[in-house]
Amino acid sequence: MFFRSFLTCVATILVCSFLSVKLTLITIAGIVPIIIVAIFYAKATRNLWKERQDQNSLLGQVSTEAISNVRTVKGFSNERNEEDKYRQINQKIYNIGKKIAMLDAAFTGFS
Repeated sequence: MFFRSFLTCVATILVCSFLSVKLTLITIAGIVPIIIVAIFYAKATRNLWKERQDQNSLLGQVSTEAISNVRTVKGFSNERNEEDKYRQINQKIYNIGKKIAMLDAAFTGFS
């Protein structure tokens, strides 16, 4: 897959160079900033996606624990606390998802 994409890029640059060298250089100069932004975007979203995955895991743990506690009398008396923990973790996941959406929107607008 990488080789085919690389070969396509090289062939495109060669054909464009054959048609107009100046226009090819201008096009390449415009693509370079997009590539640089894409690299930073990938690094930023990678960390956010990992953080979101960690929070989802924590949310699963909390919900599993809460469900298992429902079977006991102690779980009924601690229900409000479990709801609060679940709500806090779920809010963190929402905030991370919102950051990812903002980065996606900014990157899509740039490219």
